[in-house]
Amino acid sequence: MLHYQVFGAINDLSLAEAQKVLQLNTAVPLTLSQLFIQDHYWTRRPSYLINLASAGGELPLPYAAFHSASKAALLGFARGSRFELQVTQIHLMTVIPSLLATGHFQQQTAPYLKANSLIAQLLAHSQLDPAKVAKKIVTSALRGQQILRLPLAYQWLAAFNRLAPRISRKIIAQPYRTR
Repeated sequence: MLHYQVFGAINDLSLAEAQKVLQLNTAVPLTLSQLFIQDHYWTRRPSYLINLASAGGELPLPYAAFHSASKAALLGFARGSRFELQVTQIHLMTVIPSLLATGHFQQQTAPYLKANSLIAQLLAHSQLDPAKVAKKIVTSALRGQQILRLPLAYQWLAAFNRLAPRISRKIIAQPYRTR
């Protein structure tokens, strides 16, 4: 269970809370990734490095600036390390789920959503089962997939966001409360 604020208006988060988000979501996985790569760089058998990012790393999420920035860093790491890893047996995959049923939505996102919003209700009921996601991650990694966006509907939203970011931001912001 999270014991600190992850989501919130930028000016409402303390510096310590922002640093905890960046440390947990960025520094820790990137440090572990570097250690893994250093240990497996010359290994002749396939190795699999899987980082869990978030839809927030690609899409603008209201009240989630530090979360989004930390997850975007994982995507930048994956894109930046591909050239170096192509000469190894290390297969790096970055998983970008929209919502996992872990309690994070209820704790961190739901408080910022408009009451009785249809989209908010859909989000609450469309959370991904972590066990099913884990199986999908394994099969996708073994196939050599580099990016795994879940669910399929999120893949379409991410593509739409790249093509029409202004419209996408309006759609994403619709269920959120404003101050």
